[in-house]
Amino acid sequence: MKKFNNYLIVSLGLIALLVLVLFSSRPDLGRRKRHTVSSESVAALDFTLPDLDGNIVSLKDFENEVILLVFWVAGCDICKEEVPVLEEVYAKYNGKGVEVLAVNIGESATLVRKFKEQRGIRYRILLDSQGKVRRLYQVIGVPTEVIIDRQGKVRYYDFGLPYNWEEILDKLLK
Repeated sequence: MKKFNNYLIVSLGLIALLVLVLFSSRPDLGRRKRHTVSSESVAALDFTLPDLDGNIVSLKDFENEVILLVFWVAGCDICKEEVPVLEEVYAKYNGKGVEVLAVNIGESATLVRKFKEQRGIRYRILLDSQGKVRRLYQVIGVPTEVIIDRQGKVRYYDFGLPYNWEEILDKLLK
């Protein structure tokens, strides 16, 4: 028993040391960072999904626009916290060359509609009920944001919006 306790103490100590080293070598972990527009980019993958009104929407419908693609679910607290920021993006850039497309992953239209109404969401919500677009974009957590430039290239891909989202969108609109 004493031997087991010694192993347990040593193991816990090594885990604590590993966590300490990881966080001290990566001070950006757990913090939203300032991002720049990547000069290296890949083509955004086209998809087609229904919106909440039953209209069929394709990514290619928004050629020559900057697209903010947001993957989310209603039960995600961070996704809920991001709604006012996404509304701010929508209010500032709607009709000015930026389209906000919020892709809900795997939830019913009824639940998503209720979420939208409760929060007064005005940007477009798409329903990825089977998760095909989530898989296409290799989304492993929510919220995941993808910013696509006017040429259809992915210029940002990360969890959550960077705090300098306005700077990035303004640069892409030039």
